Amino acid sequence: FPAFSSQQSQDAPLEPPVQTPAARGVRRKWNPADDEVLISAWLNTSKDAIVANEQREHGCCKKRWHRINEDVNKFCAAYSAAEREMRSGESDTDVLKKAHDIFFSDQEHKFTLEHAWCVLRFEQK
Repeated sequence: FPAFSSQQSQDAPLEPPVQTPAARGVRRKWNPADDEVLISAWLNTSKDAIVANEQREHGCCKKRWHRINEDVNKFCAAYSAAEREMRSGESDTDVLKKAHDIFFSDQEHKFTLEHAWCVLRFEQK
């Protein structure tokens, strides 16, 4: 099972590994694969009424999820605005580029979580 699956294998550790204070201070760089695992965990945990949502350490995952959620929601709004401005003959790629431009003009930074948006854009939540 993936690391963030809502089902646990028989030999999975019951407690998270103990971290030394020095190890906690290390800042982790998130990559798209890490983001997708985090998104999958959030989707599976939130939909699983039996397991509940108190099954993961909070720390950096909670902070990263907050950033993903906030920026993806803002990009969804930019994409909707770009769709409303869509002209005849424009492709989906044109709309996506326009959405990136709208996001940049509103937020004053580039949208770098397109991989997360692709996973989350059709989710009900």
